[in-house]
Formats: sequence, structure tokens, C-alpha cells
Amino acid sequence: TNVWCAPYNASNVLKIDTSSGTSTQLNVTTYSRFEMYSHSSCQVVNTSIWCAPYKGRKALKINTTGSGSGTQFESLPYPPNFKWTTCQAVGTNVWCAPDSADRVLKIDTASSSTNLPGSTYSGNRKYSSCQAVGTNIWCAPYDADKVLKIDTLQEPTASPTPLPTTTSSTSSSTNSSSTTSSSTTSLSPGVVAAIVICSLVGAGLIAFGVWKFFFAHQSLAKGAIVPNQSMANASSANDSAKNAW
Repeated sequence: TNVWCAPYNASNVLKIDTSSGTSTQLNVTTYSRFEMYSHSSCQVVNTSIWCAPYKGRKALKINTTGSGSGTQFESLPYPPNFKWTTCQAVGTNVWCAPDSADRVLKIDTASSSTNLPGSTYSGNRKYSSCQAVGTNIWCAPYDADKVLKIDTLQEPTASPTPLPTTTSSTSSSTNSSSTTSSSTTSLSPGVVAAIVICSLVGAGLIAFGVWKFFFAHQSLAKGAIVPNQSMANASSANDSAKNAW
């Protein structure tokens, strides 16, 4: 019956008791105002809420039993802001897609520890929305150019899947090495030649149609004059006959 809120620009965790309509601010152990958490980077596992750092370096655990408490743990070696903004819980682990961080974050709730498995990914504001389906987590790109699939059963855990284009690539990596394969679809020379021939034939048919139109127009114009000339000749012949008579 309680709502728990991770601090973003506050100094404490906020507990809202929905049965009494009251709220309480809970002090966080060793908390710094520079540590900020996004609502979408928090996940519930058992009776605790686990949050990845959005700004700052430490993950956050909110214990919802009793009066509640908040504890920060695991200093992470990431200086940029917007590190992880979206997380999903699978089993007892919380997995977070990299926003401006360059690796996936795994929070092991059983040991209150973190891990950064898989490959590194360059760029900022890469992923901000994820959804778990079975044991996989699928993340839509924000400024990245590929969909991200996090396989929670394997190490490596992250493998990018390309967006639908004419170029497709699949990538898999391990903690020690990574492999990438890609293929590009292109037209064969025969197909290109056929397209060129069809274009030339089409242009020729159009030119023939235009010529035929103007030729027919000129023929009709001449046909309209010929009868008049014939009638004039006939009239001259009649006049000559009369004169001879």
C-alpha cells in the first residue's frame, strides 16, 4: 500500500503511505545530491527497489520492509550524465541498457553488486526504453541506429540487432572477444542491364508516339486543302469549256 520514490534532485527517498495519505522522507546512507535516479531505471525485486544511476556513480537499494531505508552501493567508473535511464528485472537481476554509458549494467540483487558485461557501445543517448520478453530484454533506439537485445542467460549479454534496412548485421561478443558479420544486398549486372534496356525501349516508344501524332496531324491538314484545290481545278475546266462553246 506504499509508493516509493527514488530521489532525482532531492536528498531523500520519498515514501507515500496510500492508506493514510501521508508521506515520509527517508535518509539515504552516504547519499549525495549529485546522485540522481530516473524513475524508469528502478525495478522491484522481492521487497526491495533497485535503481541504476542516472547522474552520479552509485546504484541505489530501497528496502521497503518495516519503516523503509535507502542504501547506495558500488561506485561505478562512469563520468558522463544520463548513464542508464531504462532497466528491466529478470529473475533476481536487474539489467539496464546504456544511455550515455558505453556498456550494459547488471545489478545482482542477491549480492548487492554490479557488473558491466558484454561489448562497449559508442555514442550518447542510445537507449531509453526497454521491455523484457521471456529471458531477453529488447530496447528501442533513441539516438542509436540499432535495436538492442540483451540475452540474460549468456555472457555476452548484449547483441545489437539492426533496424530494417537493405544492410543487415548481427553482432555477438564475449568478455574477451567480439565478432561481427554483415551483408549488403546489391543488384546484379544482368538486372542493371535489363533496367537500362527497358528504359531505352520506353523512351523509344514515347518518341515514336510523338512522331506519329505530328505526322497524322500534318496529313489531316493536307487532306483538308486538297479537295479545295480539286474543286478550283474543276471550276477552271468548266470555264474553259464554256469559252470553247
